[in-house]
Amino acid sequence: MDRTSLYRHFDAEGNLLYIGISKSHMTRLGQHQHGSHWFWDITRIEIEYFETREDAVTAEALAIAKEKPRHNTQHARGETVGWGCRLPASLIDRLKDHAERNGRTMTDEVILILETYLEQRKKDQ
Repeated sequence: MDRTSLYRHFDAEGNLLYIGISKSHMTRLGQHQHGSHWFWDITRIEIEYFETREDAVTAEALAIAKEKPRHNTQHARGETVGWGCRLPASLIDRLKDHAERNGRTMTDEVILILETYLEQRKKDQ
């Protein structure tokens, strides 16, 4: 089992600052203290747990796409989809085609795919 937490950081006004995943959210919080200029704005943290890292990664991408946290950036290679997640160019082209055929934006297409995937994973567990 690869239990992973998905966490959300909020400021005093309830604004979503950051969404992330970690095997140890407390260790990751310490890393944010030393490397994130917005750390001292955090007044509330919400944590969800996922049984696999794969599910947590998917849930994180979905949450970032839908909730648009102020300080999220993704550090992967590829092109950026409108909400900050980077994907390989070949996948971007396939998503654009599929979204256009279905009359959706690429971001809406990705959200739909991620929601469908997570729903199926829950059913399978």
